[in-house]
Amino acid sequence: MIMAYGLRPEPRNTQSESKAIGFFKGIFGYDPQSALDWDVVRAIAYSGATR
Repeated sequence: MIMAYGLRPEPRNTQSESKAIGFFKGIFGYDPQSALDWDVVRAIAYSGATR
């Protein structure tokens, strides 16, 4: 898959994004900081992938 830089889904689901931050931390070991990190968080939140 291709990650599109800076796309923002409408409407936002902040609950999903909050959970995705936790997954991001678990995978990468640090809090999201860069624009790319936040794109990854949104990809996790809105991809529909399950664990």
